[in-house]
Amino acid sequence: MYFGGNDILNSEQGIDQVIAKIAEIKPNVKLWWQDEGTMQTALQNEEVVGGTFIHDTTVYLQHNGTAVRSIFQREGGLQGINYWFQPSSSKRAAEAAVFLEWSCSPEAQQIITRKLMSAPVLPRSKLNLSDAEFALVSSERKPFLIATEARMRFADCMEQQFTRMLRG
Repeated sequence: MYFGGNDILNSEQGIDQVIAKIAEIKPNVKLWWQDEGTMQTALQNEEVVGGTFIHDTTVYLQHNGTAVRSIFQREGGLQGINYWFQPSSSKRAAEAAVFLEWSCSPEAQQIITRKLMSAPVLPRSKLNLSDAEFALVSSERKPFLIATEARMRFADCMEQQFTRMLRG
């Protein structure tokens, strides 16, 4: 958001600029997480009282007694992108195609929303979610997309620069 979008992450020079900005706010942060599981354990053990965490897991923790709540920032939520794939050696291409087609259907998206607490990828107008169901997992505000492709392309650079910044 600070740099006007994800395009800055499409080069190592841009990544350096982002890391430099993160370094500026580093003194305001008490603890950095490198994986979701570590933070989940710390929250459940009451070793920490808050932080930035993935929404669907937060809702799951709430339903299982952990005292957390999910708040969507006023600028809009962050939306990650996950890719499903099938190994090239698989002999089940037709079955995979049927599954993928079903998973993109309104029926599947409603199940995913209600059971996995994940935001639907289809427009709300195509779903029969109540206002409360939708509000639990999403917002009407346009989300900010996580720079998944840049993360895959520059993973080593980002990891090295971020670790160097944290240690420096």
